[in-house]
Amino acid sequence: MKFLAATSTLVGMIVGVGVFAIPYAVARSGFLVGLFYFFVVGGLVLLVHRFYGDIVSETPGRHRLIGYAAEYLGNWARRVVTLTTLLGVAGGLLVYLVVGAQFFGVLVRGGEGLAVVGMVILGLAAAMAGFRSFGRFELFMTAFLLFTMLLLFVSSLQHFRPFGLFEIGSGRALFLPYGILLFASSGTVAVPLLTDLLRGDLPAGKAGRRRLALAITIGTLLPLFLYLLFTIAVLGAIGASGSATTQEAIRGLEPILGRPIVVIGALFGLLAVLTSYIVLTRYFASTIELDGGVPRWIAVLFASTVPLVLLLLGVRDFISIIGFIGAVFLGTEGIIISLIHRKLTVAAPRVVYVAVVGLFSLGVVLHFFTIR
Repeated sequence: MKFLAATSTLVGMIVGVGVFAIPYAVARSGFLVGLFYFFVVGGLVLLVHRFYGDIVSETPGRHRLIGYAAEYLGNWARRVVTLTTLLGVAGGLLVYLVVGAQFFGVLVRGGEGLAVVGMVILGLAAAMAGFRSFGRFELFMTAFLLFTMLLLFVSSLQHFRPFGLFEIGSGRALFLPYGILLFASSGTVAVPLLTDLLRGDLPAGKAGRRRLALAITIGTLLPLFLYLLFTIAVLGAIGASGSATTQEAIRGLEPILGRPIVVIGALFGLLAVLTSYIVLTRYFASTIELDGGVPRWIAVLFASTVPLVLLLLGVRDFISIIGFIGAVFLGTEGIIISLIHRKLTVAAPRVVYVAVVGLFSLGVVLHFFTIR
């Protein structure tokens, strides 16, 4: 039972709004190129999650990644992780504002601005009140998103046309799925929770590490499999050329599936985004309050207004935001975790770290080639 709960925790953390950007990215690059990225990014994320599981289980005490970075690599790594964590969370909040506004715009024409104001107020109020029901809201979020994916997947099957799935994009679009898939499939935050749930049930030695690795493997690959099915269904219904595939995937399905199905999908997507936004705002504010030593009201105000200011400054391209967060911030996080894991007694062969760090570093560099 604990094994199932631990695996579900990782699945619940991974499944998020990033899934709605995958069909657009794959449509732009071409399905075969997108499929290649599913395997490459899936393999990288799985290795990083398993590395992090080893780090948590082999290190006495309980820490966040910032603590592990400081302990194994020194203050330079602690500063890097602190910066990428704060910027990554702020970027994640911005993503939720953008996507929430798009979903609300499907429900109420021209209501995007109202959605942004409402989400900021709710996030600020929840953070100021010290809202702590993370587990329940994460469960609701996962249920809403899985229902939305299932609804759109089943509804799209009857319109499925494989024509165009084997076309290949060109130029900068070829790299587009990398950062987006990395954003959508990363769940490092949940790995310590998964490890804690299994800690009492894990046998000693290699058998325990194998059981932990199995839970992480299932929890990492299951969302990727669901993402792939969802992407195939959307592209098969709309067409894989990318011309009709919208950034959040749902709006472009309306001419094919009809408004009722799209409205239901947008409603559940909006609820999922809203719950995640509230949870992440609270987490961001508490991190600033506890680690920065500032009063709660300042931390809450900062956490609530930074994403809003970025949005007002014109940073609102859903695809560009999550692509940057995935390729740069999460890529850097993967490098740090790999360097920490190399310090452990259960370290992998050196060639593994060279490959992982090299691919993540290449991803950071090449991402800027895709910026329009």
